Amino acid sequence: MATPPCYRYVDECRRRWGADWGHGGLALRSIRAALFTVVAAAVVATSIVPAAEAQAALPDAVLSVTSPTTFEEGYLDAPITFTGSGFTPNAQVSVDIVVASDEAAPYVLTGTSLPANSTGELSPFMPFFAQGWIIPATGGEHNSRVYLVASELAAPANGNQSRVSNQVDFTVTERVMLPAATIVVPNTIVVAGPNWGEGIAFTGSGWSPNSTVYLMLELQIDDISGAGDHLELVSDANGNISGVINPAANSDNPSPVAPGEDGYPKYRIYALEGSFGEPIRESNSVVITVTTNVSTPPTPAVLGTGAVSIKGPSSELLPGVTVEIRKNTCSGPAVWYTTTTDRADAYGAFGIGLQPGQYCIKTLNVPAPYWIPADVMFTMEERPANWVTVWVPGPIVRPIVTGALVAKDANGNGVNGVTALIQEGPCGVGGPGVWQNTTASSRWASGGFGISLATGTHCVTTQGVPAGYRIPAPVQIDVVAPSPMWITVWVASQPLEGSGDSVVPADFYSGQKIVDFSCPSCTGYTGVWALDQDGKRDLLVSTVGAYQGRRIAGFTDYFPVHYTGFEITANAHWTMTISNISSARHVSSTAVGMGDDVVVFDSPGTVANISHTGGGYFGVWSRDSRGDMDLLANEIGSYWGSVSARSPATMQITADGTWQISVG
Repeated sequence: MATPPCYRYVDECRRRWGADWGHGGLALRSIRAALFTVVAAAVVATSIVPAAEAQAALPDAVLSVTSPTTFEEGYLDAPITFTGSGFTPNAQVSVDIVVASDEAAPYVLTGTSLPANSTGELSPFMPFFAQGWIIPATGGEHNSRVYLVASELAAPANGNQSRVSNQVDFTVTERVMLPAATIVVPNTIVVAGPNWGEGIAFTGSGWSPNSTVYLMLELQIDDISGAGDHLELVSDANGNISGVINPAANSDNPSPVAPGEDGYPKYRIYALEGSFGEPIRESNSVVITVTTNVSTPPTPAVLGTGAVSIKGPSSELLPGVTVEIRKNTCSGPAVWYTTTTDRADAYGAFGIGLQPGQYCIKTLNVPAPYWIPADVMFTMEERPANWVTVWVPGPIVRPIVTGALVAKDANGNGVNGVTALIQEGPCGVGGPGVWQNTTASSRWASGGFGISLATGTHCVTTQGVPAGYRIPAPVQIDVVAPSPMWITVWVASQPLEGSGDSVVPADFYSGQKIVDFSCPSCTGYTGVWALDQDGKRDLLVSTVGAYQGRRIAGFTDYFPVHYTGFEITANAHWTMTISNISSARHVSSTAVGMGDDVVVFDSPGTVANISHTGGGYFGVWSRDSRGDMDLLANEIGSYWGSVSARSPATMQITADGTWQISVG
């Protein structure tokens, strides 16, 4: 879509026209009716029309306009030059174009400020803000006025009254429009959901041959025009136009909204000939209704999920067992058929996803020396974690030991996202894999998964770890009865490093991780965002130049957020360590530091004495043992003070200098 000639930029158009830079309708007659409200809200007045008493008191301030004072409404393209006299020598003077009428308070459309010379005179000057602003016509039923006035911005030092000049009126005539043209569009548009489909077809006639025409599309809300789109066209030799306008081609435009949805039921289409701000011809205006014609997709079946484990008499998981799952009864229709494998990630088991209801598991084949078990009935519920076990009769080969594998960091905290493979036999032999899973949180603990292993020697090999950890060496264990048995895999943290901009994957929730970031050689902008599934979420680091400090990702989140990574902006080599919140520095009641840090105060208290020596931002967030958050400090530069603060508490400090915090 081409940009209409409103200073070539939409933001500039919005500055002049208000939030709706389109039409409303966009004809100059509508502009005249709307200027008293739209422009008054869009332009911040730099001075107000002077009081008559002030003018009478100081008649020696005189303003004269040396350029023409009669022109046509629309853009003020011609320069306005003026002279002035009778002002306080060297005083700063504001010269403003003011719009007034019987129905609205006067307001400054635009203006400029300049000093009087040593004899109180104003030299000829063109207000640089004046060009490009839209000037309304004067006169009419509301006695509209447009005039130039000058006033001193502040009272002189001698205490005399500020001087105000006379008012020089402009005569602004209405723009003469050519006879109206015609556009034809459907009154109803059928779209598919949130997309415009093929767009809106239109035709038009009555335009000047080979002229520029703008077709405008606006959202209509209670007879007030909102944001929309436009299309720049050229009429043919007969003054006709035709085509299709498709707002979907511009990602900044809204999706179509059907009647009754969000209160945006209709759209308005019209066209203009000439320039956007000073059209010479306009068309009729057509309001169209948008409806949707979307077939309702079938509702997906509600499923329960879980797994079926096939076990022998010693709780050993059995690969090679073929089963069939039937709906309702053991003679009902078959809905599942599979054979358990010896893959480490699904050894002797398989996942299921079934609609809620009654099911029967029929075992069709088992390996020797086992035999076919009885049918197993179970109920599938509408939830995850539906666990079913089929016990297969046979000889007791080796005792089976159950328990869990847990991955821990150096502080003994569980680490999610660690993938471990358990193989029979000693490490280095490459025995058959009998178990593979990834540590995760459960209702009981984090960083682990359940195991069921035959007695004997096994090797645990870590195959994957989350970002910020290194893969440990394989661990050889002896599984012995009785149950339960706990296997611990210790994973050490490892600083991440890189050079320049990077994205680092992660998997954690608000307040669980501390991020130590360092970029001592950075010279430009340095930033670290914690990312959630929708993008940037928590800005941990934002500075210019070198940085070293530690932050809690998502510390101030009101609701838990699932973070999936970090985005780093840097122009030099950096390092980052991701550790559990337990790695925070613990103190009794007093902590001293420099820069960003995380400190846990263990002593009880109700008051915090805080000091900071630095020139930048200083902030302290505190979360007490009840989970309540409080912003204890929020200052620029050095600070000292005592504030109410409950402890024990975890505090996150943001600082560019040295600081001290004591609680008690």
